[in-house]
Amino acid sequence: IEQKTARVKHGRTNWFQAPAQPLTPPREPAVAQEVRDRQRVARITWHTAYAGDEPICRYEIRRDGRQVGQVEHRPQTSKIPFTFKDTVADRAAHTYSLHTVDVAGRTAAAKELTVPATG
Repeated sequence: IEQKTARVKHGRTNWFQAPAQPLTPPREPAVAQEVRDRQRVARITWHTAYAGDEPICRYEIRRDGRQVGQVEHRPQTSKIPFTFKDTVADRAAHTYSLHTVDVAGRTAAAKELTVPATG
């Protein structure tokens, strides 16, 4: 059996043989905006991050550098992304950032996302 499995993945068949991976930012972050009942709403979506040596506890959402919300981490068991909706009271452009936070308090930030000003 060991001879047969040694050919699989170049002999790296045990989880402890994988190199350590640090905490990662949320994957595939995206933002879209819409107007509902005369209110502007930014919809931020993402897929789960990868934990390092500590479990992920939450995702923090920041608009223009200020935290506007957080979403508790839970295992992602489908292709449906995590979602956060932010109601914006003005028509200006805004920059969103999305951060993974683990139980040790470490963070990993995804690329910034921008919603354009509305007319």
